[in-house]
Amino acid sequence: MDSDSPMEGKVRLRQGLRWLGLGLSLALLFGSPFLRFVLTPSLPRGLYLALPPRPPYQVGDLVAFCPPAAIGKTLLVRHLVAPGRCPGGSVPLAKRVAALGAVVCAGPGGVAVDGYLIPWPSFPVSLGLPRYRGCGPTPAGCAFVLGDSPDSIDSRTFGCMPVGSLSGRLLPLVTEGSPR
Repeated sequence: MDSDSPMEGKVRLRQGLRWLGLGLSLALLFGSPFLRFVLTPSLPRGLYLALPPRPPYQVGDLVAFCPPAAIGKTLLVRHLVAPGRCPGGSVPLAKRVAALGAVVCAGPGGVAVDGYLIPWPSFPVSLGLPRYRGCGPTPAGCAFVLGDSPDSIDSRTFGCMPVGSLSGRLLPLVTEGSPR
């Protein structure tokens, strides 16, 4: 009966970790439909597993989606996102579902979601980004999505996203602040 010495076990573990690192690096470099790397403060920066879309979504779910084409193009031209495969040429955005069927009203200080005020992002007017202007319940089949950063470009900018446009949930794998 063969058994590995403790040293051989450590060598195999290191080799396995190298192969895993190489595989993850290649997946990120060449694009993987199963992995997303979030570099913006919209969510904790890090590596996420992209799960296929499976409605129904719930408030608090982390989701990925392509922004509306005009917004994606503006974000790309202003160098706020990397080039990607979304309409408008941007990468998909990653946000948190903040409201489904809730009353969302825009006002001078920001957007109120069921009465809870979320201030407007403080990005400069020169970016040329719109502001959400509606007031009322989010339509059926529509998700109001927000980033964790107060200056996130999210539904306060482009309004609610059709649930069918969400490309799936994101599951954090390794993120800033996660236990090592």
